[in-house]
Amino acid sequence: MTTFKQYLFISLFFIASCQEQSSFVTLPNRPVPEFRQTDFRPFSITKLFASASGALLAIGDGGTILRYNVVTKQWETQHSNSFNELTDIYEYNHEWWVIGAAGTVLHYNTISKQWEIQESNTANNLKRIGGNEQGLWVVGDSGTIIHYNTVNKKWVQQESGTKDNLSVIYCNGSELWAAGEVGTIVQYDPTGKLWKRQYSSTANSIKAIGSKDGALWAAGERGAVMEY
Repeated sequence: MTTFKQYLFISLFFIASCQEQSSFVTLPNRPVPEFRQTDFRPFSITKLFASASGALLAIGDGGTILRYNVVTKQWETQHSNSFNELTDIYEYNHEWWVIGAAGTVLHYNTISKQWEIQESNTANNLKRIGGNEQGLWVVGDSGTIIHYNTVNKKWVQQESGTKDNLSVIYCNGSELWAAGEVGTIVQYDPTGKLWKRQYSSTANSIKAIGSKDGALWAAGERGAVMEY
């Protein structure tokens, strides 16, 4: 049986799927690049997002959604119709989706240019959103997994097989994984259309899943790193 093998590291290991790390290079007689504060808002930003069309958005506490105006060089507030904390934003088929606390799911209507609240069929906090050819997938607290079918355009709750909080979703083609607290990892079986729990060999919370050269990797708290 294929399982996750744990690797022990003293320092924290960071996984970035299909990405390379970059660093600033200081050239002679040129200033060192630095971050400059462009705006101040009395709330926390949880996620920055750059769309395929080049739009830059930020989401955060209290239903906050901001969009950067490249002409005025200012962040502009968008009405989200929600006061809940927003935790993740995702683009699927050129459409924007936002999720958050208390089962919040928002969809941006490109015609009315308004954010619309969706019926998620859950009141649990939602943490991460991803998508593949089967539609959109969202994970959250108490083992919550909801699936958006692009045909009937409805969110349907899935039986995840766990009550542990989930905060990671990994979509790669038809391959679909979710992970979270106490080493919980579940895999979606498209044939049986159900989620199956996998042995992770750790009780530490999983914070990231990525793949490289056909191998699947998971990493989390206390330097936990596992290969599948």
